[in-house]
Amino acid sequence: MQKILLCSVACLCALFVNTSCPPPGGGTVVPYLVKALVADNAPVFGDVALFNVDDAGSNPVVDAVITVNGVVMPYIGANLYGASGTYSPGQSITIVVQKGDMNINETLTIPTQPSVSSPTAGSYNAASTIPVNWQNYTPDPTNFNVFIDHSYTNGGTDYDVTLAGSAASHILPGGTLNTAQTGVTVAVTALQTIQLTGTAVISGSYFTTSSTANSAAFNTN
Repeated sequence: MQKILLCSVACLCALFVNTSCPPPGGGTVVPYLVKALVADNAPVFGDVALFNVDDAGSNPVVDAVITVNGVVMPYIGANLYGASGTYSPGQSITIVVQKGDMNINETLTIPTQPSVSSPTAGSYNAASTIPVNWQNYTPDPTNFNVFIDHSYTNGGTDYDVTLAGSAASHILPGGTLNTAQTGVTVAVTALQTIQLTGTAVISGSYFTTSSTANSAAFNTN
């Protein structure tokens, strides 16, 4: 399976980076905030790796060195780094992010793809609750996410709920979906997350791998 790998890196100035630049308007340099995601079959992006590295000023960095399993992801503009690759659930993923003295090197495994047993093919009353069930497995991932694209929802916004990694079910509230919809699918994503720590990064930095499965397509009435 081909994946498009995208990385967003903003120029952050860090005390540990010799070649850092000051934030807009001057001031004290700060460590990097790094948010990294490598996803197999994500519901919105498809198969991607997304890297966001920034400070409050979001100044772009065009010379960071970023690799995923040794594949260099060149800067392609608009705060993005990109390349292609092939990844699968259960595969070990190593990310490296280097800028000046910063060297982030972390490894995670893409979680097992959930097996979604409901909703099943058929027709559901949009005004009623709709159960979503999937197979859980050991060890639990960090979290599960339940997602429905906004084109099917009542109100026109994505349905996007994050649950504990021990969860194996979720109830869609009545009225979540529009009536007379066809081909609706519910995406269930397993997420494995570690917090990135140390002098190179600030609180809130993380690396996540994920794997997504969709329910059978169904209709609403």
